[in-house]
Amino acid sequence: MGNTSSNRKRDKDNSQIVPQADSNTIPAHLTGNGCSIRADSDVKIIGGRPYLDEKVSTYICPTDWEEADRIQMGHFILKKLLDGSYAANLSDIIKPGSKILDIGCGPGHWSFEVAQKFPEAEVYGVDIVSSFPNEIKPSNCYFELCNVLEGLPFSNDEFDYVFMRHMVSALKKDQWVPLFSEIMRVLKPGGTVESVEFEWAAKSMGPVHTQLITKWFEMTSKTRAMDFQFTSKLEQTIKDAGFQNVTCICKDVPLGKWDEKLGRVAEIWTANLAEMANGMKSLSAQIMGITDEEWMNIINTIVQEFDEYRTYHEHRIILATKKYD
Repeated sequence: MGNTSSNRKRDKDNSQIVPQADSNTIPAHLTGNGCSIRADSDVKIIGGRPYLDEKVSTYICPTDWEEADRIQMGHFILKKLLDGSYAANLSDIIKPGSKILDIGCGPGHWSFEVAQKFPEAEVYGVDIVSSFPNEIKPSNCYFELCNVLEGLPFSNDEFDYVFMRHMVSALKKDQWVPLFSEIMRVLKPGGTVESVEFEWAAKSMGPVHTQLITKWFEMTSKTRAMDFQFTSKLEQTIKDAGFQNVTCICKDVPLGKWDEKLGRVAEIWTANLAEMANGMKSLSAQIMGITDEEWMNIINTIVQEFDEYRTYHEHRIILATKKYD
């Protein structure tokens, strides 16, 4: 791989950038399971974990197998918390020969499930990082490495259904409209799009949580042109993009142990979010101008606040269709 100190370079924030000769490959010793990962972007090593270069993608989480495992766990917990992997009535939408697109598919678990449920359809997953499987997968499931901000590598009017989830942490505020324009282009007339996001500003937050979120929104907007409050604008943005039959389903997901009805499921989701915060540690601390230790101390305090203040996230599921010509 040529990873010697003589052919590495460092940027002004002292983050290590992988060698220019192979800058799109995350070396095996940094991925967490001994296998390299390809990315459609240069990769920066911050605090020993790989992140996409913000010039190409603002994705705030690491891009290694440890993060892929966390996303996998999050998928199965969300399936329980949101009463299923999707809200669209796919039994009416998907027919033999239909095509389904999963944008930002990550390790591909959502794509797997849908491909197995609808074996006569074709399911395509795209992501900027290749943590998806190449061999052990349903025969009707396909994955492609691409940066969706450069356009979707598909023809006009190709898909019956497009799904994407938790993209707020991956897009700048001015990148949402072009992405929905691309989704409109690749959807068939009458096709359905489903977008799932949660409000990063949780409901009923404690004082430390409120202080961090306020500062986080300010700093990420200023330094990375991101909008972590975009979820509240999602429904209107989809309407403005020209979609019709736009509906919003809101589901509350408790954080901590206070909800006796959900119990252990909510606890696991909370632990998953805490692990995400840990993965974001070095990059987030850099953005906030604090140390890694200070970041984790704040996160640990916030987790302790959840039960006292009965904090919860609101997930918003937006469904819409492309009008017929």
